[in-house]
Amino acid sequence: MWFSNHDIETLHKALEERRHAKVYALLDGLKEKLSGEDAAACLKAALSCSPGVFCRVLERCKPGEYAGWVRVELARGRAAYVRGTMLTLAAALNRPEHVRILLEAGHDCNSAGLASAQAFLDGMGFPDITMMGDASPLGDRSGASSGAINISGRGNWQIPCATPLAAAVVCGSKRAAQVLLRWPGVWREESGVVCRAALMALELYQDDPRQDTAALVFRASRGKRFDRERLMETRCLRVEYAGAFCSAEVLRSQLEGGFCDETTARKLLELMDQESRRMGKFPIRACAEKLRLLERYFPQLCRESWVTGILLREVVARFSPKNTCPQMIRQWKRLCGEEGDLTWASLELRWMPRKQLRILLQTLGQDTRLVMDADAAGLGPAAEHHTVMELLQHVHFRHNRGLEGVSALAANLTASGNLRLLVRGAQLGAFQGEEPQALLAHLERRNQPNLRAAALAYGNVRDDGEEPPWKTCCRSRSWYRSWFPEPEAYREWLEELAFEELSEEECLRRLQVMDYPEYVGSFWLDESQINLRRSGSAGETEFCVRSPAAAVFCGTQEQPLRLMMKYLPEKLDKSYFLSLTGTQFQLMGTPLCLAAAMGQTAFVKLLLDTGLQPDEQGRGVVSAIARWGYSQRCLTPLMAAILFGQEETARLLLGAGAQCDFSKPEYQLLLRMGNEDAYELAACLPGVGFEKLTPEQLDALKYEQNIDL
Repeated sequence: MWFSNHDIETLHKALEERRHAKVYALLDGLKEKLSGEDAAACLKAALSCSPGVFCRVLERCKPGEYAGWVRVELARGRAAYVRGTMLTLAAALNRPEHVRILLEAGHDCNSAGLASAQAFLDGMGFPDITMMGDASPLGDRSGASSGAINISGRGNWQIPCATPLAAAVVCGSKRAAQVLLRWPGVWREESGVVCRAALMALELYQDDPRQDTAALVFRASRGKRFDRERLMETRCLRVEYAGAFCSAEVLRSQLEGGFCDETTARKLLELMDQESRRMGKFPIRACAEKLRLLERYFPQLCRESWVTGILLREVVARFSPKNTCPQMIRQWKRLCGEEGDLTWASLELRWMPRKQLRILLQTLGQDTRLVMDADAAGLGPAAEHHTVMELLQHVHFRHNRGLEGVSALAANLTASGNLRLLVRGAQLGAFQGEEPQALLAHLERRNQPNLRAAALAYGNVRDDGEEPPWKTCCRSRSWYRSWFPEPEAYREWLEELAFEELSEEECLRRLQVMDYPEYVGSFWLDESQINLRRSGSAGETEFCVRSPAAAVFCGTQEQPLRLMMKYLPEKLDKSYFLSLTGTQFQLMGTPLCLAAAMGQTAFVKLLLDTGLQPDEQGRGVVSAIARWGYSQRCLTPLMAAILFGQEETARLLLGAGAQCDFSKPEYQLLLRMGNEDAYELAACLPGVGFEKLTPEQLDALKYEQNIDL
């Protein structure tokens, strides 16, 4: 007998209202155990009830972990939004007895394994774990990728992949943290996530007793005092993932301790770059001071134009006639030298009031030559037109030509349809550097003779023969349309990237734009797929992808992967979509998992050589597989290789230390999703042995445990 929807709602309401007698009566009448979203909702509501009620509800749920989110009030009117497994939520809400009950029931104390990841997958479809951004704290001791802690009212303070102990530290849940710290196997200061949680607690709970929770983890060897130096000098802190809320003091300690090399500094600066774009008028904390510290150790890095752009955006955010930011402007000029690049702050500059922009440009232009890419000076609302005129008067433009043959500045001036604006822009040199024939062709497509005549009359166009280097097209979103093909040519563009050897510059240019699908157009978003064919020794394989990166990991050319490993390593810590035609499989997997599923043994070896773990457990991003009409299940690269019959790749992963126990019934049922070859392959591989169950036994287990594979 099923529990009706009305009964579920009644039980949930009784739990919220803490009517325990009613709850016990409803649970006693439950003929089948709760599962999926119903179990998650009831367990979340039971977190506010007594431990006895929570234990009773947990007993009436099917085995497994469940996920949800809660809001926790913090000090000074702030709030934390915690998303994670029930253990993470119980720790955040400071429910020590509930934490103990979950631990004793076998829940993952770090919420980092496949079981925890499964909690997010059940009944939710594939989580969008590709949108975590470059600041994901992926490492060997992080929680499941879909768990996170967000602090409201503090810009973009966030800890993705949070563990239960990290949630307890951030939320000041001292009693829950004490229970967790006594449990064997809990990650403490060896986890970068816990270190960042303690660092965030230092900022949130100044002169507040809740800071004592962080002291439980980072306590001095003698006494109960919080050992601040112990936290700041640990290698696991990894300031490149805490740039949004770490102070300059923390960065100084990491630099002096030798824990921040140039690679780490570059990641920190990239995070500061992203945060300064997201936060707008709320610049990242102590940006100028952090840049001064980094300049002492890495002067060449801090003089790169995209780094000076971080400081310039903070100047723009703070600048006003009453606050001219003289110290920050002097620092910006010192870093820039004789030529100051405004490209990286182009969007912020275009939104400034005209008078204020004029004052800023005059101040910046004293003893400094101001330059900007023409593809970063596109026009938007009418309010921006006059500000672009100011830029044309004070800035020297470098003319980048994209696939349309003209820069964004020229294209948008003509697209405005304003003859007076176009003439004034042409008089100021907006078309200098444009290729005459390409500009003519563009104007003819616009079919506006008056604009074409004005451009030719005032443009003084000439061909300077310059092309933008690939690095200049990766930081600002203003010019991505210049480097993407039209929708009808996108498949060919993608096949060339995956299967043909391109020039290094062209390959890097295509790799750079992978993170910005919104600039490709709606022709390849989630509702669409790109079908590709790969020829090999085993014949022709057809597969579908939703992103350029997925095609790279399934292709035959090592060039894109090697360049990605060298210049764009952050792309290796994400998950991508793959569907193999004829198998009805949908795989949301990491690069290692995709390469294993496609039998790309050489790619797998390259990725393992970068330090990726062969089973990827605890890295924060977990792969999952689904078949049409069935729910999705987590899997490791080894499981993917076996499921798709890639014996050579499976043996390589086993040799690298990958482990997989197919004795669990759900894993044997997972093999049944494939064919008999996959089942036989799993049975014969060394270290993956199991007792093969009969079809009748598998059917009985499927019914008994309600496994719907």
